[in-house]
Amino acid sequence: MAISTELKVGALFFVGLGLSVWFTFQTTKSGNGVGDLAVDFRRVARLAPGDPVLYNGVRVGKVASVAPVIEEGTPRVQVLFTVDPTARDAVLVGKDSLVRINQGLLGGAAMEIVSPGGEPISNQNIAGIATSDPASFDEVMRSMQDILDENREGVKGTIASARTALDRFAGASGEVRDAIAENRPALKQAIANTEQLTGELHAIAQENRATLKAAIANSERMTREIADLVAENRATVKAALERIEQAGTQIAALVEENRRNVQATTEKLPVAVENIAAAAGQIRDAVAENREDLRTAMLGVAAFAPKLDRIGDNLEKVTAQIAAGKGTIGKLVMEDTIHDQASSVLTSAQERLDEVKPFTQGVSQLKFFAGLEGGGSLETGAGRGEAYLRIEPQPWKLYHIGLSYRTAPSDRKVEKDDPDKLGIDVNAQFGWRFLPDDDIQRYRLTVAGGLIDTKLGMWTEYALSDRLDIRLMGRMKDSDREPTDRRYEDGDIMLRATMSCRVWDRWWLIAGGDDLVGDDPGFFAGLRAELLDNDMRNGFTAASVAQ
Repeated sequence: MAISTELKVGALFFVGLGLSVWFTFQTTKSGNGVGDLAVDFRRVARLAPGDPVLYNGVRVGKVASVAPVIEEGTPRVQVLFTVDPTARDAVLVGKDSLVRINQGLLGGAAMEIVSPGGEPISNQNIAGIATSDPASFDEVMRSMQDILDENREGVKGTIASARTALDRFAGASGEVRDAIAENRPALKQAIANTEQLTGELHAIAQENRATLKAAIANSERMTREIADLVAENRATVKAALERIEQAGTQIAALVEENRRNVQATTEKLPVAVENIAAAAGQIRDAVAENREDLRTAMLGVAAFAPKLDRIGDNLEKVTAQIAAGKGTIGKLVMEDTIHDQASSVLTSAQERLDEVKPFTQGVSQLKFFAGLEGGGSLETGAGRGEAYLRIEPQPWKLYHIGLSYRTAPSDRKVEKDDPDKLGIDVNAQFGWRFLPDDDIQRYRLTVAGGLIDTKLGMWTEYALSDRLDIRLMGRMKDSDREPTDRRYEDGDIMLRATMSCRVWDRWWLIAGGDDLVGDDPGFFAGLRAELLDNDMRNGFTAASVAQ
């Protein structure tokens, strides 16, 4: 069915009418939104609802309304605006931000937020931002007109001065022209003198041509000599480079040769860990085996508590009698005669102590250390254990006395020890300490020498901190025995470098390298425990109480 022309015109009319209504609604205030953000200005210029809101030059929203308000008795202009949800988190404002109004040359305006950073925009942080009052184009033109009106006489004077200056410049140009005309002979003579000077310089260059040529020749000869020197030493440079390359190859070979030792050491570490775990198990088993004895001791302490109560009652009665002046102790306390005699005796005793104090002062600094140390080489399996006593008469002096026992390497067959001979070694060293350090309350350097495993030797130790020490020990080897002897050592010098770390009050873990200059260098690991004289005294006291 054909559509008539009237129907087509009517449809086109209604479509156009709908577009007009949509455009009207889109351009009215109702399309600008309510505005959930607000900022106040002292005054605005040309800003209207629907104008864009810029953030550092980028459009992020639009103005919803512009209306006057009263803020604390002061008239202000409040601008409500919105920011697009997609850009809300990216609009950051802070104390250094500024809100201003930009005006277009052809009309219209925009509100711009200039901010170097901060937090996402909100009503709380936008309220504290500074605002800048705009200057409209009409105000600028009016200000310029006012300036011209106020300075009209000055502008006239400036124009007159410029005209006078131009007249003077023209006069000065004429004077310059006249001066050139008057001094033409002098200028000509100056030009002639310049030409003469140029000729003289040319003549000097001609006279010294040979000298210049000789200098150039010397320079060329020097260049050839340098080239010859480089050519003569080319072999030396090449040999030096070859030596560097050989050194690199040797270093790589050294690393490759010791790769097996490092691997073997790593393989033996689990065995050492298992041994430590086995020792911990033995301690646990010992506690379990003696659990009944420990319980009995605790019950004995509990049974002793009533006796303590009775002793307290008796002490209270005795103190009451003493306070009453009864008995020998009561008279001693309450009567002045006995007090005066006691004071005289104490004064005399103090004088005698002062006389012998110089002789006993050194004894008060005397310290004793009793210790056990054990360890061994993970490469050869040879072990060493020592029980020692260290005496320190002064903090910087020490005497080390001990007995040690050594085992043979695991891959060497040895005979049983002779039961008629004592198969232990003697240790006796004398040492000094240097470099006291108040920060760690220790001497940094210790040097000692004497008998080490019945052989002459010495060791030096350096304290890295209050818990970490490094030690280097060297002694003669026990090479004059039979190879089947347990204490036989192959070589001349035993050199051991270790590091000890105090993991608990008197316990040290020891690790390092063993037999560093021998045929079987390897990793050394050990453990050391010490007791100070106060520790030993406290232990004896506790043992006596337990009995």
